[in-house]
Amino acid sequence: MFLFDILHKNGVDTTYINRVDAKNGHAIIQVDESGENSIFVHKGTNGMITEQFVDYVIENFEKGDIILLQNEINNLEYIIDKAYQKGMRIFFNPSPFNNKLLEINLDKIYCLVVNEHEAKEMSGVQKIDDAMDAFKIKYPKGIKHRLSLCLHAPVVFILWNILHYMFNYFFTCFKHRLL
Repeated sequence: MFLFDILHKNGVDTTYINRVDAKNGHAIIQVDESGENSIFVHKGTNGMITEQFVDYVIENFEKGDIILLQNEINNLEYIIDKAYQKGMRIFFNPSPFNNKLLEINLDKIYCLVVNEHEAKEMSGVQKIDDAMDAFKIKYPKGIKHRLSLCLHAPVVFILWNILHYMFNYFFTCFKHRLL
C-alpha cells in the first residue's frame, strides 16, 4: 500500500488505518460553464466502516479531542453519537449532500462546514444569504456560533471562533487523530 508506507515512513500515526481487501472510494466531479458541479461518489472502502471499528477507534480518544468527518463514509450517525458521548469536538462537512443527513442530530456537531449547496439543502432556504440565520434558528443548541459557510472558492466566510479553535487545536495539539 503505497500511501500507507509513505505516511508510516514519515512518522504519521497509522494505528487507526483499517486495511481491507476492496477498492477505495472515489468521486467523479463534473463542473458546468457557470461553475456548478455535479458529483457522483462511489464509497468503496469508505462505505465499509463497521460499528466495531468505530468503537475501537473512539475508545482511544479523550474528552475534548477533535474528530473530523465528511459525508463520504458510512455509519456517520453512529460515529457522531459515539464521539458526542465521549465529549469530543465534532467538525463535520456534510458534503456531498443526501437526504440521510437530515436524520443526523446536528446539535451534536461542534463545527459544521458547508458549501452553498449543502447550506441551502440543510437549512431549508433558497437564498444563500439567509442560510446562516436559518441554521441558528433550526439548530439553536449546537452549531449556531460554529458554522463555516464556504461559497464558490476562493470566497470563504468563516466565523471568528472557527479560526480560534483551528489554531488552538490543529496547530498546538498534535495528538488529535483523524477517523
